[in-house]
Amino acid sequence: MTVLPRPRPLVALLVYALLLLGPSAAMSAGVLPFELRFHVLVVASSVCIVQCVASGYSLADLGLAERGDRRHWVSGGLLSVFLIAVVYLEARMLASSHSSPDWRLFAPFYVFISSPCQEIVCRAAPRLLAEQVGASGPTYVLFSSVAFSLMHAAYGDPLLLINTFLAGVAWSTDYLLTRNLWPLIASHAAVGTFAFWIGVA
Repeated sequence: MTVLPRPRPLVALLVYALLLLGPSAAMSAGVLPFELRFHVLVVASSVCIVQCVASGYSLADLGLAERGDRRHWVSGGLLSVFLIAVVYLEARMLASSHSSPDWRLFAPFYVFISSPCQEIVCRAAPRLLAEQVGASGPTYVLFSSVAFSLMHAAYGDPLLLINTFLAGVAWSTDYLLTRNLWPLIASHAAVGTFAFWIGVA
């Protein structure tokens, strides 16, 4: 059921950009404390999801209706193995100054909250916006990947921007083909956990 009228594509795009990139820009400028980045992610994701539901989009529209068939999980698993291998090779070749978080507190949040939120906001929502404006598949992939990368701009790490863009290309391409977010949430959680564990994120 539609509670709110769906905003015009340009308005929806501007609101999305404000929700996703505004906090990152504010943190980069020192206006918003960097320590609040996870709180901001949850708030922005909640606003995005509520807006989608209130505008009449279903769980199927967000790629969350079903767990999907076996092929979706196989492709997600292969994608995870590939990305983890890339992260491992990068860690062997490049020195990193990242410190690992306290996993007793961070792991449950990252796996069960952060990864799902990021996939909904950076994969499903851009797909809905792309469909509104009649954008092509490759345009959606580029849009989703750039948004995912710039969301991490507050970290001030150029390599992280490159890594998140390339991972975004892989995940958004998979989502374009399957329209199933569950395997990508699992992939995001697995790859991100590995990256934190070896200290490259």
